[in-house]
Amino acid sequence: MKKIRFQLASWYSLGILATILVLLLLFYQATQIVFYRQVDETLKVHLTAEAQAVEQGAKSQGCNCLSGQSSFLEGILNMPGMPTAIFDDNGQMLKASLDWQSPKSSLSSHRSNEYFNDQIAGLSYRFLTLSVQVNGQQIGSILMGHPIEAFLQTRNLLAIVMAILLLLMVLPVIFLGRLLAERALAKEKQFLSDMAHSLKTPLAVLQSQLEGPAQTNRADLLAGVQKISRLVTETLETAYAESNEKKGAVDLSLLLEELVEIGQHLGDKKKIKVVKEIPESPIFTTGNQQKLAKAILAILENAIQYGKKGGKVRVSLRQENRQTIIHISDNGPGIDPADLPFVFQRFYRGHNAQANSSGLGLSIAKNIIENLGGEISLQSEKGRGSTVTISLPRRQAGLIIS
Repeated sequence: MKKIRFQLASWYSLGILATILVLLLLFYQATQIVFYRQVDETLKVHLTAEAQAVEQGAKSQGCNCLSGQSSFLEGILNMPGMPTAIFDDNGQMLKASLDWQSPKSSLSSHRSNEYFNDQIAGLSYRFLTLSVQVNGQQIGSILMGHPIEAFLQTRNLLAIVMAILLLLMVLPVIFLGRLLAERALAKEKQFLSDMAHSLKTPLAVLQSQLEGPAQTNRADLLAGVQKISRLVTETLETAYAESNEKKGAVDLSLLLEELVEIGQHLGDKKKIKVVKEIPESPIFTTGNQQKLAKAILAILENAIQYGKKGGKVRVSLRQENRQTIIHISDNGPGIDPADLPFVFQRFYRGHNAQANSSGLGLSIAKNIIENLGGEISLQSEKGRGSTVTISLPRRQAGLIIS
């Protein structure tokens, strides 16, 4: 058990740490992308304006070259904080606004419209190159830089802070992983304990019948086996109810019509009439139709099972704000106030429970409803019957209304 607990805690911790790490990396990457996108846009706007100015100047002087125009080129190298260099059509630097320390070949070798990072005098810049053309002929190129030193320092600091934050979260995450593992194990342990407790009585009865006189009625033995089989089946259905499956639109109006028809057949033996108040127009929710049908049918069967002979079971459906409300009520003996807080617990059987009841029906229904984002409650008054209320998110035109 300790080994299992350690393995679960390790997996939970690693999963949480991996999730946090991915989120931090995504934030780090997104910050960098947004910054570079803004810098690139600024560079492109300014550099396009400079290139157009050079082209116009060359045209006005009737020259298809940039060499020999030193005085003209000096006039465009005036963008504060953004170093600019002009190259001729052979890639030779003609003019620059700063004393470039990087090899000229490395700066001029980049293609037009290509962004890259480099340094000038130990400071980092992001550069862009644009070609200068006159009458369709390239006469040179202009390279402009945008300072990114402050951003790179901030980015490095952010990386350090994120690393420290990740290290500081290791212990809390390990503690949380251990807590989640213990809760999962406690839940499974409780489930097995409840299961063993529920199987104990029918198995003991079977054992006494088998050890008793040979004339033990086979029907009694068969009934005992069927009870155990039903208990195991419902236990598996409980686990199935807690699993996640693909959800879609469910027409509750149509579903309830079908379930009411089934309920009417179930109530025939006790002459119980199932009365419905279901709108003709469709009312949708989101969920798994098979699971939802099982949950509602379990509640309907429960109402018929404990309803008064010759009485009524009422099923109603309505919309209220952003919710869909289902009421299933009976006029049976009601539930003892002492039992009310426990009716949705696994294997719980109240004072009025029938002998063949497993105590899982309402528990399965509750798990299904809550896994679909809904709520379920039960109101009962001794001698006046019970009402189960189911609230589910309303869905309209393919969308969940929330």
